[in-house]
Amino acid sequence: MPHRMSHTTPVASLIRCAALGAGILLAASCGGVTSSQVVARDRATTVSCDWYQGCDQIGAGKTYETRESCDTQVRAQWDQAWPLTECDGRINQKQLSVCLDAIHATQCGNLLDIVSTLGVKCPKTSICSGP
Repeated sequence: MPHRMSHTTPVASLIRCAALGAGILLAASCGGVTSSQVVARDRATTVSCDWYQGCDQIGAGKTYETRESCDTQVRAQWDQAWPLTECDGRINQKQLSVCLDAIHATQCGNLLDIVSTLGVKCPKTSICSGP
């Protein structure tokens, strides 16, 4: 599928960026997503599904049929691994970075590497050990 380039003007891009920034600030000031667990979970979901995509595990007949199904199922797995009730406000950012880097570096199809990443680099005991 060929990549289509968007033909927007720099001004239109600037307006969209300003609107997005204003929306984020407004959401934060009006009770938007502030849960550290949700932010960590969503970052891990993105990195994990990027990994599945890079390992050719998303598509018809593969581990996940679509990127959306990967996002949904993996998000639920991270919610289970790092429960909101136990992890919110306790995310150790340094350990989260170690976990995300490890996911990114995990070798496709290497079961020992996958187990090491999940069990050693990304367990609840490490990720939810913050303040």
